[in-house]
Amino acid sequence: MSLDQLNLNQLNKSLPKEIISLFNLIESFGFLPAIVGGFSRNYLMSGEISKDIDIELKPTSDLCTKELYKKIENEYKTENLSFNILRISLGTFEIELSLPRKEKFDGSIGHSNFQVEFIKADDYKEGAARRDFTINAIYFAYEKSKFSLVDPFGGVLDLKNKILYPCCEKSFDKDPVRFLRAFRFKIKYDLTLSKELMALISKRKNEYKTIYTSFYLKQEAIKSEKPITFLFSVLDLHLGEDITIYDGLFKDNFEAHLRACPFLAKDVKVDLCKRLSISTKNCLFIFEKTDLKKISFENHKTTLNTLKIIENLNLTDEYLEIVLKNSFHDFDVDDFRKFKSSEYKLTAKDKQSPSAHYQFIILQNRLGHV
Repeated sequence: MSLDQLNLNQLNKSLPKEIISLFNLIESFGFLPAIVGGFSRNYLMSGEISKDIDIELKPTSDLCTKELYKKIENEYKTENLSFNILRISLGTFEIELSLPRKEKFDGSIGHSNFQVEFIKADDYKEGAARRDFTINAIYFAYEKSKFSLVDPFGGVLDLKNKILYPCCEKSFDKDPVRFLRAFRFKIKYDLTLSKELMALISKRKNEYKTIYTSFYLKQEAIKSEKPITFLFSVLDLHLGEDITIYDGLFKDNFEAHLRACPFLAKDVKVDLCKRLSISTKNCLFIFEKTDLKKISFENHKTTLNTLKIIENLNLTDEYLEIVLKNSFHDFDVDDFRKFKSSEYKLTAKDKQSPSAHYQFIILQNRLGHV
């Protein structure tokens, strides 16, 4: 979907009837539901109907959600979260209801270093100011069976121009996780960080590098879909082209990322493992470039281990070619396919030999099919 051809009438048809019924129920209790956050952003970018929906409840009378939540809890599978947030499971969708609120920071640095004040405002801007980026503060307000666009900070234009702006500079740098999100959105959606955002990052960069927790580092790296690029950007490490080509190999397996990337120095791997709270045992395994035409009994174990690792990665041809090129001499994707499809059944004589010996025989035989 083009941002220039935005038509929210289609959203009514795209969302399941059960979700529209929930919106109507909310409205009948004196609240105007408005979709905000990742759903709105993704819908504007690509027309995607995300499975996670954040809904802000704009009160038309008072702030009490007790009767509404009671009704919803009787009809849906729900979970009560902090800050009076109600999570609803509806088929494959997960919906979170919340009231508009202000977040008053206590001056310290952290992810939960604030107090909440629920607000009843005439517009959405006051409540939207607590959100991280303008592109995540775009509302699809629902009233009388129709959606309308509410954009208090110009997030639609920023999305069109592919620029990441903070909603509120004053509170943005109180939460280091927001800096991680900035890198995540930049990398995942190919956005440019605004001058204002770059200034905030430069101001706190060295301070925050020491307090990022492994949980948030891993979480945001996974969501970026390019963990190596993300980690090197956040931790201000040198990022070369040889490293970036390994992004996309794995979704959430950091051990595999670090292990399969031969360009990372050992001390860098150790540092990353410590920061991510993962074992260095498997990550420090480095592929040794091998000539498969000169396999000997002495080096066959390492070769066999490398081939098994690559087999288990289930890589696309593009990434398989990269890994093979850095692991073996003159062994391409077609050769690997032949090796993978080859078989060797142990003979009675083989079975009488030590396992290391017949594994060497199997390896030789399978490579002979290439």
